[in-house]
Amino acid sequence: MQPSFSSSPSYERIKRLNAIGIALSAQKDQGKLLEMILNSARELTHADAGTLYMVEKDKEFLRFAMVQNDRLNIHFGGTGEPVDKNFPLIPLHLADGLPNERMIVAWAVLNKKTARIKAG
Repeated sequence: MQPSFSSSPSYERIKRLNAIGIALSAQKDQGKLLEMILNSARELTHADAGTLYMVEKDKEFLRFAMVQNDRLNIHFGGTGEPVDKNFPLIPLHLADGLPNERMIVAWAVLNKKTARIKAG
């Protein structure tokens, strides 16, 4: 008897990742591509919110590129409302030149590490 992989959660996750990869490779519009990446990441992690940041050209600030929060019904960037004036730039360094470790996203970028926030 052959094992049935088609009903396992791992198999379904791999199928979904494959479908996401195919869709991403076909998308040429950067805004839509970033939105697909954020939507897919949220779907795979069961997150009710997510944010994408872009490093500014001077590499001293992060700019909000996309903000989504289902609970708060927020959708900025991509096909949603423009982000630009709704959120300020995030400095990677403080006024005294020290790394900005007051903000998790700045810490993650400066240390090139993932930060995971656990509820409760």
